[in-house]
Amino acid sequence: MHDFEDVSYSYPHGEPLSEACSACLCWSAAAQPLRCEGWLSRIHSMKSRKFSPRERSTACFLLRAFAQRASDANHRHSQPALDGEPSFEQATAQCQQVARSGASASSAARIVRLAKLQAGRLVDEADALRLVGAEACNSFHLFDERERVRGSAMYPEAAMINHSCLPNCVMTAHGRHLALESISPISRGEELTYCYVRSFEAGSKETLDPWGFECDCVRCAGTHPEGGEGLEAFDAKHKCTCGKIVKATMARVAAESGRCRCHAHNTTSG
Repeated sequence: MHDFEDVSYSYPHGEPLSEACSACLCWSAAAQPLRCEGWLSRIHSMKSRKFSPRERSTACFLLRAFAQRASDANHRHSQPALDGEPSFEQATAQCQQVARSGASASSAARIVRLAKLQAGRLVDEADALRLVGAEACNSFHLFDERERVRGSAMYPEAAMINHSCLPNCVMTAHGRHLALESISPISRGEELTYCYVRSFEAGSKETLDPWGFECDCVRCAGTHPEGGEGLEAFDAKHKCTCGKIVKATMARVAAESGRCRCHAHNTTSG
């Protein structure tokens, strides 16, 4: 099992999973000290119909990310960076941008405008638009035990792991940590994969939105060595009631209780 550290949180409902600002990623820009709870309260208190909850949430994410960049720059020469420490550069260097529709491009522009209203000198517009594009297809949703989305986080290293509808690993959130665990034997040199989706009804096109690619795994290509029986056996062992591919023990608990328990532990901080 491998744990990944997050680079930033956003809370679409204004309710962080952790209790205090010190438990989330609160950074202060050296030249322009700001507190993340201040950004959250100001942005989430805006009731204008111009901004959706998701747009306000992503604007909070941008403010934290740009504050981190300013903090990184301020401390670069005073102390060495820790190996594997998430950075602004890692977040913006994720997979290629997904082609945006007019509606989503307009939403991205509104998000950046809202962030700049709060801290214009801190936020670079061009970099912010790139980061919004990367966040859309590389963030991980965080759910509560009732399967409600409570926020999202970016894990730059974990985001590099590719999708398969028949994966050899699963991702499980534990508070602020994301754990990668194998669910089948993995040979030396074999690529690690996990499943991005909860439904396979659209086949290879299930991953088009928001990731921008068509899946070519053995499930979608119809090339499983054991055919349909092999897929049915895999799903029976690893599919939760919500459709997510999970560890066999978790799938068994869901089957016995008749309801999803994938995210019952996500409200505790790591």
